[in-house]
Amino acid sequence: MRATVAGRERAGGVELPYGPDHFVRQQRLLNPDSCQHTPLPYRSSMTTPDVARSDGPCVTIRCQDNPAIGVEFSDRFGFDEDSVHYAVELRAPGLTARVDEVVARIWDSDLYAFLEELAADYRGWHGERTWHNNDRDLTVSAVFRSGGHVGLTWTARPWPEAQAGWSASVTTWSEAGEQLVSLAADIRRFLTGGPR
Repeated sequence: MRATVAGRERAGGVELPYGPDHFVRQQRLLNPDSCQHTPLPYRSSMTTPDVARSDGPCVTIRCQDNPAIGVEFSDRFGFDEDSVHYAVELRAPGLTARVDEVVARIWDSDLYAFLEELAADYRGWHGERTWHNNDRDLTVSAVFRSGGHVGLTWTARPWPEAQAGWSASVTTWSEAGEQLVSLAADIRRFLTGGPR
């Protein structure tokens, strides 16, 4: 886990010579449209030298109101046919939090199905809708606001049953229509390993 201390980013006890804005600038150069998420198989340049990452598929979700806020799904692997394991990283100015092994089991209510349902209700809904994986280390809450925008609050909490632990949340905003449809499709491909 990395933290920003006194304007400088620290990762694994090593102070890095650049801060989180360095990576946001790189992302904007590579993706000038500042879209809400980066479709598969695009690899973000937002890796740090101290974190080994695979070159496998990932999905990066950006907030349309503040592109420095985002969520990345990466490092997918499976032990068996019944589950897929992956990492989720939440980012915001001054915050980077990563859960290395979120598990999606075939009997779980899938995240992509939740996102597809939200996209189907593009005209809106009242209140908050929530999804979580079976282990409850990843939770997504959705609210609809006027103007056709959906706020997705992504909460990572590893070891939710432990007495001492941590949790972190970021909220990304996107359009309720095609952007949410595209995000749901990319999450489906990421989790199922399906073709682009």
